[in-house]
Amino acid sequence: SNAQSLASAFNTFQSSINGLLASGGALQNNIVTSQLAMNMNSQALATLNNGSSTLRTLSQLGVQFQQPQTVGMVGTLTLNSNTLQYAYNLDQSGAASLLSQSAQGFNTLSGAYANAGYGILPQSISQLQKLVQSENTLVQYSSNQDPFNLNNLLAMMSNGTADQSANLSGSQISALAQYASVLSLGEPFAVQALLVGSIGQLGASSGFSAMA
Repeated sequence: SNAQSLASAFNTFQSSINGLLASGGALQNNIVTSQLAMNMNSQALATLNNGSSTLRTLSQLGVQFQQPQTVGMVGTLTLNSNTLQYAYNLDQSGAASLLSQSAQGFNTLSGAYANAGYGILPQSISQLQKLVQSENTLVQYSSNQDPFNLNNLLAMMSNGTADQSANLSGSQISALAQYASVLSLGEPFAVQALLVGSIGQLGASSGFSAMA
């Protein structure tokens, strides 16, 4: 029962991850998820230290790993009950220990990726969410207006919150610099003072330095 539960849990995981990695999937070509898939496959084939027992791989318990049809995907586990019965009759404690170690290995490995707070995947998702939020802010502030108009750029910096103002894109910041450079030919101090003053006010709350 425990061996079948392990195989079933692995195959449920396989189905979910492969669906995300497949063409058109939400995590297609995602390096982190692909690495998790490969590591789980390796864990299924791993040789474990099982004390004095000669049972050291899942295949010796009849839990056979089937390679995925597509490279980079997760394979499947199938259970041969006859092989399992033979291994159990040969070494009951060794069989139980190996099954337990294998299950723990899968849990530890998947936990390193998925556990809340410190897992690789939650951290990656959190960073992506921040990026999306940042880009949405830019779109919101740039809609229905020329995003490279000097007055609009300055308004975005002065009217938005510190976080929103700090989310000017690199091209918009470059546009500000170009405006300052060109217009300062006719107004040597006024434009520069306006820009530095706005950036300085922003820096007071966001850490963005006028010097920088």
